[in-house]
Amino acid sequence: MLFPELRTASGERSYGDVYYKNLWMKIARKLDFIEPGRPIHSFRHTVTTELKHREVFLETRADLVGHNMSGETAGRYSKAARLTRLKEAVDQITNVTDRLRPLPRRLLPASSRQPRPARLKVGERS
Repeated sequence: MLFPELRTASGERSYGDVYYKNLWMKIARKLDFIEPGRPIHSFRHTVTTELKHREVFLETRADLVGHNMSGETAGRYSKAARLTRLKEAVDQITNVTDRLRPLPRRLLPASSRQPRPARLKVGERS
């Protein structure tokens, strides 16, 4: 597993929930165009809007964010954009985090990685 620290010991919360609470909320506070409390999904809106303004094809934008196109031509007979085309689109996205200083990397060897301990629920004792 690539990010075992996103797994909870209880297994009750999803990886996305852990990422959202532990990382996204910290990142979002430093991005002035993200309203407080907005979910990470809202960032997809920002990206697709930026690419639309840069006249990236609708099909490429849809492929990039994982949306299916409807209709015979776009939906049934077209395959996903090539990775080179997707990279070209990604390269057009304004880097909104370039002013943030990088956090230190603290990678553990795979043999030392453990799931994050489950938190006690309100009223529980250890």
